[in-house]
Amino acid sequence: MMGFLFSKPFDSFIMASANTSDTMAMPSSTYGVMGLLPANDTGRLCAVRPGGVPGMSRAGILNYAPRVESTADRGKAMRNDLLSIGEVANLKGVSVKALRYYERVGVLRPAYVNPETGYRYYTMRQMGELDVIVSCVQLGVPLRELSGYVSDQGVMDVSALLDRARDLAAKKLRETQVILMTLDEYREGSAAQNACRLLPAPYERILDARTFLSSPWSEDGFDARRYAKAATGLYVRAREVGLVPLFLQGMMWRADGQTGERSWQVVLEARPLPGEASRVPLVELPDGRVYAGHRIEGETLEQCFRAAFDEARKPVGDEVLLAFEVWDAELRFGRTTLEVLRG
Repeated sequence: MMGFLFSKPFDSFIMASANTSDTMAMPSSTYGVMGLLPANDTGRLCAVRPGGVPGMSRAGILNYAPRVESTADRGKAMRNDLLSIGEVANLKGVSVKALRYYERVGVLRPAYVNPETGYRYYTMRQMGELDVIVSCVQLGVPLRELSGYVSDQGVMDVSALLDRARDLAAKKLRETQVILMTLDEYREGSAAQNACRLLPAPYERILDARTFLSSPWSEDGFDARRYAKAATGLYVRAREVGLVPLFLQGMMWRADGQTGERSWQVVLEARPLPGEASRVPLVELPDGRVYAGHRIEGETLEQCFRAAFDEARKPVGDEVLLAFEVWDAELRFGRTTLEVLRG
C-alpha cells in the first residue's frame, strides 16, 4: 500500500511505502496547496486542489478539474474582502452622501458595485486615498480641482495631491498662527488698558520690547483723514512683507537716529512670526523701559491727537512721546481715548 505526502504549500511530493521506509521525491510545482491523500489501488496520484475536485489520469498523472463558480459566488467572495459604503462612512467619519458625491465627480470610485442591488464597496487601500481627499476638502480644495488628480482609469496621483495638500496646510497653519498672535496681543493689551483706566494719572507703565512699522508725518498739526490713510497703508504694508499687525496703533514723537531732529510718525505695532525675520526696517522700543502715562478722552480722534501734539511742544530731552489709540473693555461710541506715554 502506497501513500502520498504533500507539503502545504509544496514544491515536491513524496511517495512512501507502508511496508518500507523507502521514499521517492517527485517534483511538483504546479498544483499549489494540497493535502495528504491515500494511494489508490493503481498507485496513481489523486489529489484535491482548493476550489477543485479530485481527478486521475490514465497515465498516472494528476488530473485537476476546477470547480465552476457562479457569478453570485464570485461576488460574495469579493465582498468579503471589501468595505461597504456604510462601513467606510463609520470608519472615516464621512457621510454616505459625501462618498456618493466623491464618486459622482470622479474623485473616489467604488472598487465594486453590486449589479443587482447597486451597493457600493471599497478596498482598504482606498482608505488612504479617502484620508487625503478629506484633508484636502477640509483645507478648502474644490472637489472639481481634486478630480484633476485622478486618471481616466480612476487612478489617483497621490504624490502630487499630497504636495498640494501640504502646501495648503502650511499656509493655513501660518494664517492660524497670525490669528493666535493677534488675539493674544489684543487680550494682553486690553487687560493692561483696563488696569490703567483705574489708576490715577500720571501712572507708571512698563512696556516689553516692541517693534513698529512707521510712516513719516511732515505736517505741524494733526489731520484725521491723513492719519487714517497713513494707518491703513501701514496695515497693507505689514501684510505685504509678512508681518503681523498687532495691538498698538497711533503716533510717535521721536528723534531721528541720524539727524537728531524730532518729528511725528504714524506707527503700527508689527512683528514677524516666531522663526521668521522682518524683511523691512522696524522702529524698536527697548524692553523694560519705564514710561509716565495718562489718558486723554475726547469726542473725536482729532481732538485727542491735537492735545497730544500740544504736549510734544514741551521740552522732552531725549524722551520719546507715544500716543496710542486705546481699545479696552469699555469701548464707547462717540468717545475716543488715547494713552500718552512719555519716557
